[in-house]
Amino acid sequence: MSEKVREEVINVLFAQILKTKGLSLVIPEISGKRRRPDIIVDLYGLRLLIEGRNESLEKSLYKDIRVKLEEGYGDMGMAILYPDKLYFADDIDKLKTKIEKSRFAGSVINWTVEGLKFVKFKKNKVGDIAELIREVLNIYIKNDILYQQILEVQSSIDNIVKNINLPDLWHSDKDLLAKLKWSLGISSNGKKEKD
Repeated sequence: MSEKVREEVINVLFAQILKTKGLSLVIPEISGKRRRPDIIVDLYGLRLLIEGRNESLEKSLYKDIRVKLEEGYGDMGMAILYPDKLYFADDIDKLKTKIEKSRFAGSVINWTVEGLKFVKFKKNKVGDIAELIREVLNIYIKNDILYQQILEVQSSIDNIVKNINLPDLWHSDKDLLAKLKWSLGISSNGKKEKD
């Protein structure tokens, strides 16, 4: 006869399956306070929180993961909606098999200039979710690297501009000045041209 399964058990088994898919993760200790994230995936120091909850509790799941991200538990989040059938199983092995065969919907949550953004995804198996996690974290890392490179280029441009002897540049080569104005989108009257 099937017995009721606690959500914490589903979280631990879900995490163990993710780990077999090659993800580096931490399963926080189970505590009655429920303040800690269910699962934390770590990729090069970037932390993605995973919260799992029964699919009937979607609103409270999104609220909880929002709070945990705002409190600084991680850089990004993933909300996983557990199907009802996972809450009953004959034993741990059968529950693990159910998890491996199930499909999970949810959302990826990341920070934008407007605040937290929730992007829903359709039902996927655990292996597909592991791949989605890798892709999301790699995109986040690439965006961070690109941002750092943009800052370096901006700094280099600022240094060049500071070190140019402007009176000599402007008076010595009118063609250079015209090309510079053209590349910056500045018209001959000194105003920025509209696109």
